[in-house]
This record gives sequence, C-alpha cells and structure tokens, in this order.
Amino acid sequence: MDSFEFNFKNKRIQMWLKTVLPAIILAIFLYTFIPTKLNYIPTLVLVTAVIIYYGWAFNDKKKQKRDNALLN
Repeated sequence: MDSFEFNFKNKRIQMWLKTVLPAIILAIFLYTFIPTKLNYIPTLVLVTAVIIYYGWAFNDKKKQKRDNALLN
C-alpha cells in the first residue's frame, strides 16, 4: 500500500482544501446567520462537499490503478 504524505503537494490534500474547507467555513457562516428552521441547508452544503471530494478521490484512485496497469 502506498504511504500517505501529508503535505501541500499531495493532490488529495489540495482537493480537500479546495472543496471541504470552504464548505466548512460556509456552513459555519450559514449556521450563524440563517434562522433555526433552515439549519438543514448548511448540513446539505457539508454533505455535498464531502460527496464531491470522495467521488473525486475514488475516480482518481481508479485512474491511478488504470495508469499503473498500462505501464506494467
């Protein structure tokens, strides 16, 4: 299994910082300023961002496996 490098050159870290982190900031902002009965909206924002990130990660891993299979 490949080791996981926790630095900013790692594509997964970059993608997480581009998708999930802004969603967290937006959700905090929305939880603060929208009425209580609309609190499901920030939750949907977070769930959507996480689904997008993990969908991208799954496709990226699949692409890497396919590329490695072509090289071998």
